[in-house]
Amino acid sequence: MNPQADPAEDALLQHPWLPVTIDGVQLLSKPWFGETAYRILLTDMQSVWEEKIEAAAVEKRSQELNRRLRASAAAFFSHLCEVAQPCLSGGQQTGGEVQMSVNRQQDGDLTLRLKSELAGLPFYWEFRCSPAPVALVCAHLVRPLLAMSRLLQSHVEQLEDLLFRKDEEIQDYQENGATLSRGTNLVLLGPNGISHWEPASTKMLTG
Repeated sequence: MNPQADPAEDALLQHPWLPVTIDGVQLLSKPWFGETAYRILLTDMQSVWEEKIEAAAVEKRSQELNRRLRASAAAFFSHLCEVAQPCLSGGQQTGGEVQMSVNRQQDGDLTLRLKSELAGLPFYWEFRCSPAPVALVCAHLVRPLLAMSRLLQSHVEQLEDLLFRKDEEIQDYQENGATLSRGTNLVLLGPNGISHWEPASTKMLTG
């Protein structure tokens, strides 16, 4: 493993985009929460936003937004993970305990404002997401879509080739005086695409 590799990036590359609806806004989300840090990606299929935050910034923002609360950075982050992860993973918000709103900034940033309750007092958090760089968009959206497109095209080509060969077989049967009754032909799909054609109930009658 590359010692310089970013564990959040590695995890997000393996993580699927999840559909979420926040404050009536439909988005796709890729959240990653570590022990003391998080990283999230969001897109509305027109723009892509991200935020990456480490432990020191978590503590600073927690104190900035929750001046009445006194808790350790670990306690703040644990509570944030507990209430935010379901919202960013397509889970249901529990009653009115967790509220989240979306605010699009004029400079292109996207802010998600979260409100919940911690130790009987209101707990506030803001996910301050900025437009993602082109390299990130390519890695998490463009390349996976191109790979899927190539895979589907390969399956289509296999199917076309299989149908062409079956047409040739049927024509050969007919030229040799055989009659094929109507039946059901199955195209079996394996993990690597089409594996073979299996006639389920075709009968060949010689003339």
